[in-house]
Amino acid sequence: MFDVMAAAREQEFEICALVDIDDIVIKTELAESCSPENCPKYASCWTCPPGAGSYEELQEHFLGKAGGVLVQTLRHNIDFEKDADRLVEIRTLHHKRLDALANVCRGELEGVLEFSTGGCDVCHVCTYPEAPCSRPGEQRLSLSAHGVDVAETAQRAGMEYGFEKGTIRFIGMIVYEG
Repeated sequence: MFDVMAAAREQEFEICALVDIDDIVIKTELAESCSPENCPKYASCWTCPPGAGSYEELQEHFLGKAGGVLVQTLRHNIDFEKDADRLVEIRTLHHKRLDALANVCRGELEGVLEFSTGGCDVCHVCTYPEAPCSRPGEQRLSLSAHGVDVAETAQRAGMEYGFEKGTIRFIGMIVYEG
């Protein structure tokens, strides 16, 4: 039997936790924060509104799923004003780990979806809105667009999550069918 936690640890995430599908907290108001006023990724890719579809359509991604795994890339001693390049490096590492975990899971599980903060940047240049997604099976879906309350979901999964001065926590989630 496939051990998704072992697979997450193999990708060297600092923190990992299993989450039941019923413990993924969805809030409409979080999805509504995906707007041109609040997010620079709005209307820039297929996984962010409006290209991602309506809130109701996005909720269909969770149908038939049993649960998933939450993962974090965690770094301390970050100066958010001076360490812009380091933050990009950490985010890139996080996405590399998350993509690798999703690919391993896709080889072992059914209905695997990959979620992260921000919109998808799997492709260097997104085809949105001129053409359909060129890599739909590899998309990195937006937690925010789906209305996922990361803090509450992490708490329900028994995962430490918060905002501390000098600490960055990039979070991702893989969900799959039972």
